[in-house]
Amino acid sequence: MIVAGEASGDLHAANLVHALRAQFQSGSYEFFGLGGLCMADAGVRLLYDIRHLASIGLVEAIPKLCRYYACMRTLLREAQNQRPRVVILVDFPDFNLRLARRLKVLGFRIIYYISPQIWAWREKRIELVRKYVDKMMVILPFEKEFYRERGVDVSFVGHPLSSFSAPPLNIDALRREFNLVPERKVVALLPGSRVREIRYILPPLLEAAVLINREVPTTFLLAAAPDMAPELYAELIQRFQSKCPENNSIDLRVLTGCARELLSVADISLVKSGTATIDGILAEAPFIVIYKISWLSWCIGKMLVDTPHYGLVNLIAGRRVVPELLQKDASPRKMAEYAMRWLSNPGETSQIRKELRSLKERLGPGNAAQEAARIVMNYL
Repeated sequence: MIVAGEASGDLHAANLVHALRAQFQSGSYEFFGLGGLCMADAGVRLLYDIRHLASIGLVEAIPKLCRYYACMRTLLREAQNQRPRVVILVDFPDFNLRLARRLKVLGFRIIYYISPQIWAWREKRIELVRKYVDKMMVILPFEKEFYRERGVDVSFVGHPLSSFSAPPLNIDALRREFNLVPERKVVALLPGSRVREIRYILPPLLEAAVLINREVPTTFLLAAAPDMAPELYAELIQRFQSKCPENNSIDLRVLTGCARELLSVADISLVKSGTATIDGILAEAPFIVIYKISWLSWCIGKMLVDTPHYGLVNLIAGRRVVPELLQKDASPRKMAEYAMRWLSNPGETSQIRKELRSLKERLGPGNAAQEAARIVMNYL
């Protein structure tokens, strides 16, 4: 049984399933659980589709509580019917830790792949992990020591995205493919992969683009999430352009499913805090971390989060490597100011590239799914 609740977890769970199938020497194994298109393509029998569950922020999740509970009841019922040899929970902590408790009571062995961010907020959840998780497989280097010090059986498998860091991208070929010209700067815009975060973050990114373009001719590459409806981006861009004639003058291109490529060809990038910042590390691409959400969710989160940094790149480094513009600081003016400083100072961005290259080596050798599969095999 394998359970993932978001798009990134769906991808990593699917890769784990492929790796497990490759390692099975004999016999046949079936997979079932919660996931999305990637897991379905990997042959997992889905009991529920994650597209019905995705949300952002504490407040925004409330209307979907009934769906969450219905999904959990379905998973528990099927677990009792199928009696899986092992249960693999992938990220999605608010749901999966509750599920782990119920499954452990029923006698199942629980492996957790991609740790909850207990080190950042709600550390008391470590008690749930100790009680109900047999094995924790972490993907960030500092997480191993965190769990080991707290008595959890833990292994560092490397970051799954580092598997996609090879082969190296041909930057010149990409620039030709995207029809980029040498005399124009290039800025990539990555507003996230969920509807609500895109609605909160994309409008100020577009306003920042106008301010940047006033100072220097720039091409803006907007990374659209592959599983997001194109109409969402079209709606927000049209609304933005209708405000002022000047908004129509920027060179804005919307490209789907090629975030790492856009990060690689851009002089700098404005990136929503989250998994995309790992892509920034792998691409060794200077970027500014952006995050914006509803004020109520932000205020609640501020009371719960206890970490010196928000961006994963800075957490891995243990210090501030790239700027973090969060909530009220994620204003078009501040984003443009940072962007212009970097665009006019190649020496500073060159230094950041060197630091990101060093951090990339700490993400693991690029075989996270295979290493995780090896650990799961020990339970089978």
